[in-house]
Amino acid sequence: MDINRRNMAFTVALFLGGAMLLTSYVTDITSWEAWVPALLAFFLSFAVVSIYLKLTKKYPEKHLPEIFVCVFGKCAGYAVSWAYVFFFLVIACFNTYSVSSFFVGYVMPETPDIVFTVIFVFICSRAVRLGIENITKISIFIFFLISLFIILNFILLLSQMKISNFLPLFDHSFYEYLQAAHTELMNPFGETVVFLMFADKIKNNDFRSALIWGIIIGGVMLMLVVIRSVAVLGVTISISAVPSYEVLRLINIKNMITRIETLYSFLLLILGFFKVSIIYCAISRLTAYLTGLKTEKSIINSVGAFLACMTAVSFTSGFDSVNWGTKYAAFFATPFVFIIPCFLLLVITVKRKGEKAK
Repeated sequence: MDINRRNMAFTVALFLGGAMLLTSYVTDITSWEAWVPALLAFFLSFAVVSIYLKLTKKYPEKHLPEIFVCVFGKCAGYAVSWAYVFFFLVIACFNTYSVSSFFVGYVMPETPDIVFTVIFVFICSRAVRLGIENITKISIFIFFLISLFIILNFILLLSQMKISNFLPLFDHSFYEYLQAAHTELMNPFGETVVFLMFADKIKNNDFRSALIWGIIIGGVMLMLVVIRSVAVLGVTISISAVPSYEVLRLINIKNMITRIETLYSFLLLILGFFKVSIIYCAISRLTAYLTGLKTEKSIINSVGAFLACMTAVSFTSGFDSVNWGTKYAAFFATPFVFIIPCFLLLVITVKRKGEKAK
């Protein structure tokens, strides 16, 4: 067992924190009431995660494709596993493009997107080559760095926060709340399905508690960011491309503490790097397993090259990625995040009941 419980918990929390860049997908739908679907998604995430935990309990010390093969057989198990390779590639591509378009748009406007994307994926590939074990070891340091910054800017923005910005309550339609909650539930909470690729690297009981605590810590961190943004921006939050970034532009303490959003942009870059690296690890490990390789290191560069090319051609503009994230991403993710794991658990339950009956 290579990963301890504490490191895994903070890794999950940071993985969820990578969605700070994508809060506009919820604010675009429910504006100043974004905290409502965010809170709903947070609570619903425990139901989704419980499915993953039941799978690991029934097949301890096995990762996702091994469970598929045990339950569905080799042919069907491999087919479903290849579908997950595609799913992981899509979410890695989507997150890579989000980081690239944000950084090029706000910090390095003269840099071509493709240049930043290639450099970003290359750096992620170096981290993946070190292994998921080493990536998780730095999670505690990064988490406390991010947390300290969030608490600090929360304090600096207290004077600009207004309770009235949360009003009126429940002014949106039921469908809008449902759409926003579904979007938030699938991304980022549902994406924690990626950690099933590393379930064999940690004791089963430790994996269960690490995943739950990671969801709690990361979920609270995301809620604080959403609440802070709503409290300061109010109804104008819906016109902000990156609310968690835009709100920091308002910090100005006697002309001494300004431009704090520049530092935040680099913290968002770190979170994006962390999230993409974990998904990248999962893709490499899954592909190596399906192709019969003993180690994933031999295909890391190939996966990275494919990811960079896929990112470069997937979206023509930031508007396209936002449109995808708001309207389609959650529906695309639902089969992989919820339906297939549920069906897998159902088949396992039926099979074992049949075995007991015999």
